[in-house]
Amino acid sequence: NSGTTWQNAGSDSQWKRSGCSYALFHPTDYKTWYAAASSASGGSENMPRNIFFHGGIHRTSDEGVNWEQIADYTDFGNNIWTIIYKIVIDPVNPETLYVATSSGIYKTTNSDETIPNNVSWSNILSGCVYDLEMRPNNNQTLYTTCVTAPCSNSWDGCTSGCSPWLLKYSQDGGNTWNDLS
Repeated sequence: NSGTTWQNAGSDSQWKRSGCSYALFHPTDYKTWYAAASSASGGSENMPRNIFFHGGIHRTSDEGVNWEQIADYTDFGNNIWTIIYKIVIDPVNPETLYVATSSGIYKTTNSDETIPNNVSWSNILSGCVYDLEMRPNNNQTLYTTCVTAPCSNSWDGCTSGCSPWLLKYSQDGGNTWNDLS
């Protein structure tokens, strides 16, 4: 009904002390959603928060009736202070997800794995990554804004004490990165 009424999609009762900071929908399966969960501590009211021990990436394959966690702080550099800023799904290979975080870009090519603990993640760019975009009609080209040097306030993500900011791109799905000049 165009947003006139809203209903809970199960996250309040199934996620441990976490709130949703970003949601994404599978491009060909309307029942499958992904969501970034952040803890209730740290950050400001208008920004994503640290994932702490209970946050991470959650997945539903039944329109929010049931949720399962497919990534937590151990998948993102074993850092409870990590902040998830964005999730990007590959429209050509929807089992591939990219996650922009305060500790880098992480990629999985098996987000559809039926056993949540078997979803594997790899760090494809280190640093504080605030935004990530995929080029339309070219799923291999990614653009990001990031800081590759450590931030002075790592608990605050990318919002303070970070410089210099860089624009980077990859033309091979994140295997290699170049500065955008």
